[in-house]
Amino acid sequence: MKKSSKIIILVVVLALLAGIYIYINNRPDKTNTAEEDEKVQLLKLEKDKITKMVLKSSKGTLTFTKKGKEWAVDYPYPVKLKQTSIEDIADSFANLFAEQVVDEKPQDLAQYGLKEPVATAEATLEGGDTKTVYLGDNTPAGDTYYLMVKGDPKVYTVWMNHGEHFSCTLSDVRDKSLPQVNKEELKYFRLQPKDGRTIEIRENDKRSEEEAQFGLGVWQMTKPYNEPMGVDGDAFQKVLEKLPTFDIKDFIDDAPSDMSKYGLDA
Repeated sequence: MKKSSKIIILVVVLALLAGIYIYINNRPDKTNTAEEDEKVQLLKLEKDKITKMVLKSSKGTLTFTKKGKEWAVDYPYPVKLKQTSIEDIADSFANLFAEQVVDEKPQDLAQYGLKEPVATAEATLEGGDTKTVYLGDNTPAGDTYYLMVKGDPKVYTVWMNHGEHFSCTLSDVRDKSLPQVNKEELKYFRLQPKDGRTIEIRENDKRSEEEAQFGLGVWQMTKPYNEPMGVDGDAFQKVLEKLPTFDIKDFIDDAPSDMSKYGLDA
């Protein structure tokens, strides 16, 4: 076979392989399409048009209202909300898909926890239109919940994140962060034990140029002594390194009348 013929055959083979590669990478994903077709979209709302959300359960009633670009909650005391958590609830209203239809004509809603719903969630849109869903029990599979939509007799299952959003408590959506200490910018430190002497350490802004050059005399202790005393910088740095980073675990009392029961009166 001539060399030119071999080259032509090779070019043709490469062209065929390239065509197959392009087809495989661009053909429709029938599997994903089928999976999406099996799911039923229960709610499709414009998220930006949701102005109010009300969640009712045995844990109480939460009413979230959109004020400008942020959500606020109806509560007797000032509450800082984690806005991303509220947006997650709005996402569940805006795009709610069922994993499957469980019962088209249910005779006994109690078996799904829907005779007396675990939670009732309502979204109000601009113009006053409302959409309501009823949340039932967690399914035996553990990763889905039973759910019904007002006006629809069918019982569906929805993914667990929707169930968690519709049944959340105020504690679930509150901002649990606390002010943190930036040790690099620290200029003042005070330790006041209940029984004992108060220790107060300040940045020494009167140290000499020579001390500053060698990193000496950065701190001075102004209490408990009558006159400022030097501080062992290495030892103090070890104390600073042990300062914990605090976050809120639980909210116990928003308006405590008796601090002594928490050991906080002194």
